[in-house]
Amino acid sequence: MAKPTHQSQLIVRSARYADVYKDTIRIAEADRGPLRTGRIHQFKVGTQVAYAVLRGLAPSRAGQILMDEATRDRLEATYGTIADITVSEAGFWGHIRWGWDATDPTYATATRLGVLSFGLGVLSLVLALPTVVAPLRSVVQFLANLFC
Repeated sequence: MAKPTHQSQLIVRSARYADVYKDTIRIAEADRGPLRTGRIHQFKVGTQVAYAVLRGLAPSRAGQILMDEATRDRLEATYGTIADITVSEAGFWGHIRWGWDATDPTYATATRLGVLSFGLGVLSLVLALPTVVAPLRSVVQFLANLFC
């Protein structure tokens, strides 16, 4: 199933104080089409890409997009200009990229620890494989001798 995508021309504005360094972008419902809030989305302006949580905005602010300076820098979007923005729901790797590159160290640290833990788990499995395979070989040989 295709992920919902929406394209709009919006005036770039500063984020609310509470949204600064939280990787949050606010767009009014009328400007975001089928996209759901509270989820991580990919925001694209030209060739520049940023991942952020999409949040709602009052209908009176329709036609605007609110983002902090760090996100504006990533997207190379200048305050007060009209930007042609394409928004699509992020997939699994988009969620990982969002967490890995998050400006909030809490999100970045949690994501990096999760990726590190997964990597160590895979390494442990690879290192343990020979000790699991040898006894299995003996069991298979025993069963073969038993039934043949």
